Amino acid sequence: MMNKEYQEEGGEMGGGWMSCCSEHTHHWPKKMKKDFKMALLRKKEKMLEAKLAFVREMKDLFEKMPPEEMKEKEDAEEKE
Repeated sequence: MMNKEYQEEGGEMGGGWMSCCSEHTHHWPKKMKKDFKMALLRKKEKMLEAKLAFVREMKDLFEKMPPEEMKEKEDAEEKE
């Protein structure tokens, strides 16, 4: 859900409101601008960490899955 909201705001890499705000922060004090950009980067870092955790969890699930189930799923996908 959070990923969908993030993609609507600006996609995977930059764009969206982040670049829009950067264009309009030129009149802000230097410290305030730096703090704002650091907060945006921390948010992006947390989102990437969450994605990585999800990918690792899915990988672990597939590694633990018995070979019979993998074969059944592959057969079902081929029939579609």
